[in-house]
Amino acid sequence: MAVDAHNLGEFASISDAWKLYPNGGGFGDYITVNGVRVDWNEYSRSWGEQTETGGTTRPDEVVPHSIDVQGTGTFRDGVKVGSYVKDTSGANIDQFGNAEFRNVQLDALMVKYGNDFVPLSEFIKTFKTELPPDWTEYTEIPLFDDVRLLVFDENSSEKFYTTIGALKAVIGSGGSSGGGTVNIEIIRSDEPDKTPTDNNVFSALRTLLEITKAIKAEGEDLFLSKINPDTAAALIKFLAGSEFGEFIPGMFGGKGAKIDSNGNIEATSLRLRALLEVPELRYNRLTVIGDEFILTENALIESVQHLVDRSYKLNIKLEEGEAIAYDAGTLIKGIFNNAATSGTVATSYMRIEEVGPTFIKITLANDVDVPTGYNLPPQPFMNVARVGHVTDTNKQRYMVFSSRFGGYQLYDGASDFMNGTLVASFDVAQSFKSKFNNLPLKEGLPYVYAAGLVVQDIIRVDYQGVSIREIYDRGPWQSGVTYYNNDINGTDDVWHLGCRWRCFSAFTTEEPSWTSAAWTMIEGRSDARMEFDSSNGFAFFAGNVDTVITPVVFIGNTNVSADIVEEQWSWIRESGDPAADNIWNIQRGSGRLLQLTTVDMGALWSKTNPVRFTCTATYPASSINNITSYIEV
Repeated sequence: MAVDAHNLGEFASISDAWKLYPNGGGFGDYITVNGVRVDWNEYSRSWGEQTETGGTTRPDEVVPHSIDVQGTGTFRDGVKVGSYVKDTSGANIDQFGNAEFRNVQLDALMVKYGNDFVPLSEFIKTFKTELPPDWTEYTEIPLFDDVRLLVFDENSSEKFYTTIGALKAVIGSGGSSGGGTVNIEIIRSDEPDKTPTDNNVFSALRTLLEITKAIKAEGEDLFLSKINPDTAAALIKFLAGSEFGEFIPGMFGGKGAKIDSNGNIEATSLRLRALLEVPELRYNRLTVIGDEFILTENALIESVQHLVDRSYKLNIKLEEGEAIAYDAGTLIKGIFNNAATSGTVATSYMRIEEVGPTFIKITLANDVDVPTGYNLPPQPFMNVARVGHVTDTNKQRYMVFSSRFGGYQLYDGASDFMNGTLVASFDVAQSFKSKFNNLPLKEGLPYVYAAGLVVQDIIRVDYQGVSIREIYDRGPWQSGVTYYNNDINGTDDVWHLGCRWRCFSAFTTEEPSWTSAAWTMIEGRSDARMEFDSSNGFAFFAGNVDTVITPVVFIGNTNVSADIVEEQWSWIRESGDPAADNIWNIQRGSGRLLQLTTVDMGALWSKTNPVRFTCTATYPASSINNITSYIEV
């Protein structure tokens, strides 16, 4: 017999229950008082006193750990597992038994069938079918006659199949096969009285007759003729392009014409009566422009109206949505092939006085105020470009590519047509030459003129185009560094032993010296040397060392020791005991004279293990002029 864990016992009074359970009960607990059941009220924390809305249910609880239910557990309002988000994460079972899981692994899935639970596979068999297939597991097959198809007879439990060929035969004959009948009626061309429905079809010939009838009913031709001259009353689109005549591609020997789907045209000739407007003109892949190409705002004059004196109204050709880019005070320039002067090219200089939606009003500058000495009035179809501004300094700069100068020029500060300043150029004419005196420029060669130059690599060549090797001063020579003398890296100079050395090898890490094949001295004295003097000789017995060593530096036969200050003399000891030598070197510090005693010789000193004292002097006071020598005691 099952024991009810929520039954806390029978009591004579509620007070007796409090004595036994001083903390009260839990959710679902109850007691019996004089034969009457009294439930624990979780919300009022008391026995009894429950109302219909006074806490008959307990709030949701969150258990932050796993629960192992031994035996039977009851979750009256369902249970949620993990971070449950519908159709996304976690799991949930509601109070009605509906469950949602991400993955389920079962040995067998039982399904309720009638009053019993049966395996899912047995349940499916009762419907004489199978689960829907996973189409990705199957390979698609062409429908040839021998392909088999499963078919079902609702009046039979037997399994049947048929073939594509059998289906085609039944459909084609309009007859029947087995237990079913298929009838497809075809309306022929000689059966005008047959009414078309959803259950019959036109033959091919009858379809053509119906199309012809529909065309005649419209009262006009709906198709263009392929063999007779014809007219199209509406827009015709050629999505793949079109060809005219016998088309043979090619610049030379080609014939006919073609327009492809991208709008590219190849034809023999083109005749235009008004205007050709293109961003680029090419002949045999050569881009052609006029004498000057100005990089500023530009416009095309469509027509010219003379107002009075030197005032003109210029109507500007604009595309849809385009606006005139100029304002009052802008200085513009245009070049035109002037037929009145035997076909010569003339220039027009104008100052804009007013800007309208589609026109500008200008004043033609006087001849004496323009560089050419003659100012051509504006002409229709003349291209004009900004070349300055009367007051706006931001619009007084422009760039010109000129075939006359053979390069480009950058001008600034153009407040009229005469005072623009050349601030940069790159041209054969050396347009900046007049700004400087006696520049050694070679005629016919382009030179660059600019306020500054930032460059990563410069390769110099002679007049024959042969590379000139650059020489780089690499400073004091450093051990382990590679130095070069080749066309790629140039030639390196270093400073060492008071001299300047030039690398003589393609690359080397060797120390420069007078006997080195990798270096050659190009600056400095080769006879700098250091000698030593001892106040008590250079031979000593153990425990009897006491002398003063004085280094002397000579340049040639000149003693320059007095020119070297105390801080530029240093001594290093090498006794075979690196740790002790390091302490001695630190304590010794700088200074010319070396006071030697027995203590200075170290613990390892012997006749077979002499101690070396190395002296370094700097002359003059620069790290590139170190002179070093040593004595062994």
